[in-house]
Amino acid sequence: MSLHRKAQLLVVITLAALLVIMYVILQAILLHSYTQLEQQSVENNVERLLNRINDDLSILSSQTADYAFWDSTYAFVQEYDNDYALEMTPETLANLSLNLTLWMNIEGKIVFHKTIDLASLRDTPLPTGLVDYLAAGSPLLRQPADKTGVQGIMMLADRPLMFAVQPILTSAQTGPAVGTLIFGRWMDAAYIQQILTALRQDVTLYRVNDPLLPDDARSALALLNGETTIITRPVDEQRIQGYTLLHDLNGSPALLLRLNMPRAIYMQGTGTLVYFLLAMVIVGLVFIILISILLQRTVITPLAKLSERITFIRQRADLSERINMLGKDELAVLAQNMNGMLGALDEAQQALKDANQQLELRVAQRTAQLSDTNDRLREEIAAREQMQVELAQARDQALEALQLKTQILANISHDARTPLNIIILRTQMLQSERQGDINPQQREMLDSILVNARQLLLFFNNLLQEAQLKVDKLQVKNVGFAPAALLDEVTALLAPLAERKGLTLESTVAPDVPTRLIGDPDKLSQILTNLVENAIKFTEHGSVSVHILRADQERWALQVSDSGIGIPDDAQSQIFDTFWQVDGSVTRQIGQGVGLGLAIVRQLTTLMGGEITVSSQAGTGSVFTVTLPLHKDTWYEPASIDN
Repeated sequence: MSLHRKAQLLVVITLAALLVIMYVILQAILLHSYTQLEQQSVENNVERLLNRINDDLSILSSQTADYAFWDSTYAFVQEYDNDYALEMTPETLANLSLNLTLWMNIEGKIVFHKTIDLASLRDTPLPTGLVDYLAAGSPLLRQPADKTGVQGIMMLADRPLMFAVQPILTSAQTGPAVGTLIFGRWMDAAYIQQILTALRQDVTLYRVNDPLLPDDARSALALLNGETTIITRPVDEQRIQGYTLLHDLNGSPALLLRLNMPRAIYMQGTGTLVYFLLAMVIVGLVFIILISILLQRTVITPLAKLSERITFIRQRADLSERINMLGKDELAVLAQNMNGMLGALDEAQQALKDANQQLELRVAQRTAQLSDTNDRLREEIAAREQMQVELAQARDQALEALQLKTQILANISHDARTPLNIIILRTQMLQSERQGDINPQQREMLDSILVNARQLLLFFNNLLQEAQLKVDKLQVKNVGFAPAALLDEVTALLAPLAERKGLTLESTVAPDVPTRLIGDPDKLSQILTNLVENAIKFTEHGSVSVHILRADQERWALQVSDSGIGIPDDAQSQIFDTFWQVDGSVTRQIGQGVGLGLAIVRQLTTLMGGEITVSSQAGTGSVFTVTLPLHKDTWYEPASIDN
């Protein structure tokens, strides 16, 4: 077969393959895009249906709230006013698009109920199975704290019921709740027809436990789960369906919603693909004719001449011959390159021999270098392994020493607290003059003993706390306590220490702080005691102030400020480190402190989910602020009374 025929055949085959590839690609991309667009359209329409149902539930909840948060309803549930009940006529329920209303008091007794048929406005019996949802502990009877109520779908024996539940409160939405109000609407054929009319969509609802569920709905139900909420499935070339689930009051699948739509988008994509391929075939035929003519003139004929000349040179084996071809195209350049190749062939062979010799020499040198490098790497790896063994031994020794230190601190602090408590108790007994009268000098000495013993007890408590924190044995308890009582207890404990130095100890509780909070009063007392005692230590003149305030809506704070010596800027980042002191000389001059108090404060604050900050300048005093999460003790909040 001639080169010309081969070129023509190659062009035809290439074009045919190109058309096939283009068809596959366009079908994969174009039709896939149209399919995705179609699926997105179905999903959007399903979401519109869900939004319509959710909007109806929201409207139903709003209607329920209008009646539940009303003084007349509040009085009716308690006093059973028949005149008020007579206002709930079938016409009233029809105006609200309600099939059912039910009023219960706080004991769970049904005070009033009415069920009607919206088409005939006739009374109907209470739906079968509804009473089962009103038993004690039912989610319908839970009173949410945010007064948003409960809404959803209830699967009854007759048909599904859209419902909304609200606690019965006053018009000011205050309590306590005296009962529960329930509004409901059937999700029947009439309701589906309203959706069809409003959204112009073909919608069908199925019970998920319906034994007569169609095969397509049953297979769609098997695919819907927590991650996949909407699925789409083409039925044929003309129709596509979308499915989603509606859940009942308990969060279980209750209803399967099916949307049926025509496949207009897919059919448009199919037509577009056919027209595009037809245009490609026409263009391809024109391309074959033009490329055949151009190949013959520009490639085939010059290439045949070049082949004849190369055959002539090969047969004569004369490297001095040259190929003569005019022009500046690729074939002319090829002829020139072949001429250069013939002239440089001997030089290339010699250069190849030289290069092989040099390459062998370099390979030998590189092999020797790699061998030396491997030996050095082995020695370095052995040295590092030995170092790792030594580091592991040193780490184990350090951990053992730390555990021993922690145990010693815990034992010392625990054993020392008993005699200190006895000293404090005996001193207080002497101060109370149970053993006889004491003179002012003796009272002053007893005050000094009591102050120093309490400081020493606080020091040992800090040691014990530090040891427990080191071994993660400290637990936070959450109980109700009064912030004001906590503040009074700490100030009463440390007032003698302040009076001894001639300082004023002030304390306040902000009015917006709740009267009772949830927390660990023992650890809060230790935090406050450490901060106040630390402020008294480093204040020679002036006052120490303690405040309990509300930092924001979510947090409350303990704040201790003093007019003492202050803390330098470069030391504020280290004052919370264990056994660290701002200035060793100053501390020794004062004669107290080992650097545990503030470290304990920060660790306890962090343990309770809070944070501590300090604001201070040398010579102007310091302000320590401990901010903690705000948890009200609602059991002890006073109940509001409506006049």
